[in-house]
Amino acid sequence: SGDLMVGFYLIILASMNTAYNKNFCHQQNKWLTDDKCSLLGILNTVGSQISLLAMTILSAVRAKTVKDSLISTPKVGRKAVLSLFLKIFLLIMVSIAIAITPLANSLEDFFVNGLYYDPVIKLFIGFPDKEDHFDTLSQYYGRMQKKSLKWQLINKMIQDMFTQDHGFLQKKKLDFYGNDGTCMFKFFVTPSDP
Repeated sequence: SGDLMVGFYLIILASMNTAYNKNFCHQQNKWLTDDKCSLLGILNTVGSQISLLAMTILSAVRAKTVKDSLISTPKVGRKAVLSLFLKIFLLIMVSIAIAITPLANSLEDFFVNGLYYDPVIKLFIGFPDKEDHFDTLSQYYGRMQKKSLKWQLINKMIQDMFTQDHGFLQKKKLDFYGNDGTCMFKFFVTPSDP
């Protein structure tokens, strides 16, 4: 089932490649910060973790079965079937937990790699990370301590830099899945790409 999920991920990624086709480089910033990219990352990670953990559990069960068969003949009963279903359920839950952990707001300091701002704001281009934000914020606010700079504080300080008369500054997170190649389908850039 894990390999099937990875297969679905690849089919969806191929369809997104077809949809974006020649416009990917122009739309890359929006795509990598889109929720669809994160969902693709979750699908890929859950599928990969299920395959990995299933092989690990299968190896452990085989080793135990070989050991037990040397001692006595194993019996397959209701308890063994329930134990198998419990292991499968736990395997799926652990895989899902591993996949969604990078999207938890409380862990954004570990997994958010940058922010994408409205292209109208020329102060931040691309996906500025904490270092880039620190340079900008220290120029604006003065002396700062780099070690205490967290994404929550960065968001507040950046928001306070801009006047509230024109609404809030639009930004999106470049999360773990947008930065690790999960959503990248344009590997070979042509000379006409920006």
